[in-house]
Amino acid sequence: MAVIYEVYTNSDLTEGRGREVHVAYCVSIITARRLSRKIGVQGTDGYIREIETRPFVNKTTNELEIYIKPNLLSMSREDIAEYEKYTKRQLVLEKLDKAGITQEEIKILLTNE
Repeated sequence: MAVIYEVYTNSDLTEGRGREVHVAYCVSIITARRLSRKIGVQGTDGYIREIETRPFVNKTTNELEIYIKPNLLSMSREDIAEYEKYTKRQLVLEKLDKAGITQEEIKILLTNE
């Protein structure tokens, strides 16, 4: 299954008592994070939810396809560069986790305390 990300916010940006309002569907979490910045209640970040798309068989071509929303946003150049940094960082964090280093120890290393 393929994963896409939906960015959404609340219709009442003052108190958050409104309903959910769709902003965009994105291919990458990086694009979703960029689009969700400061669009939420009282200037907070908007919300992001992960959506799994299900494959189906196209009856005309007999090929397996994935249904994706029509307004799906792909990554910009800046998002691609940010995504590369993000994946490298995730790999390093996974290696540190396998080595037995805790999240608290990682924070100590990053904050120079």
